[in-house]
Amino acid sequence: QSEFFSFGEYLLGDSAFQPSNIMVPAFKKQPGCDLSDAHQNFNTMLAHICIRSKHSIGLLKARFPYFRSIRMKITDRKSMKKLVSLFLCAASLY
Repeated sequence: QSEFFSFGEYLLGDSAFQPSNIMVPAFKKQPGCDLSDAHQNFNTMLAHICIRSKHSIGLLKARFPYFRSIRMKITDRKSMKKLVSLFLCAASLY
């Protein structure tokens, strides 16, 4: 985990993910209970971020077909940086 993430870096995910030191998932509603206003607000904000992210990725995939089926295995920090660089280049060109 720390091989790919620096201090203060984390992933946002939906409620299917388990929380960890790098994963911040949406709050799950417990049976018979409602989410607090703060938790509902967090989930709403998270949903907005997810929608923007998915739309952005969709635009890049439409413009650059390479991103539809990337055949790159992320094994270390170097391979992660290479993949991020490809996306940054595509975003700059778009």
